[in-house]
Amino acid sequence: MDLFELIVVIEVPQSKKVLCQSESCGRPVYKRVHLVKLNNEIKIFGSECYKKLYIKYPQSKAAQPTYGSSTGVLLTEAERNLLLNNTEQLLSKFKKEQQNEIVQKTIEPSKYSNKTDNELLAIALNQTKENFRINKGLDPDLPGWVGWVKSDAEKLFKKLKET
Repeated sequence: MDLFELIVVIEVPQSKKVLCQSESCGRPVYKRVHLVKLNNEIKIFGSECYKKLYIKYPQSKAAQPTYGSSTGVLLTEAERNLLLNNTEQLLSKFKKEQQNEIVQKTIEPSKYSNKTDNELLAIALNQTKENFRINKGLDPDLPGWVGWVKSDAEKLFKKLKET
């Protein structure tokens, strides 16, 4: 079975279009450009080619992008260059930004300094579940996501404990 995951929806300036990497396309695209991991290879798809691809993988993790939202992230010139020359580095940048956003939204040192470990763990779990609902569009209480939620909650717990 092929592996398929929507990583991020991006937008580049119209004057700096990128090429759709669908086998049957190759057209320049700039709005609602989909970065997809297909069988461990990252490819760029325009929205129409992405729709055709998505239909083939209805049980995939492609309902919501891993980073950003379905409306898209406008890339800077530097990010566009990373897209074309070092996509892994661009994805690492998105991952770091997402983690920082979650931590910033969650951590206010004075708010957690007097909490017990059990209280901090409960806060981390609740915040992680909320982030899954909002950022990933997933129900964190469904059996397929529980392990992922727990892992992310433990990471957040460690960060809360450090503050």
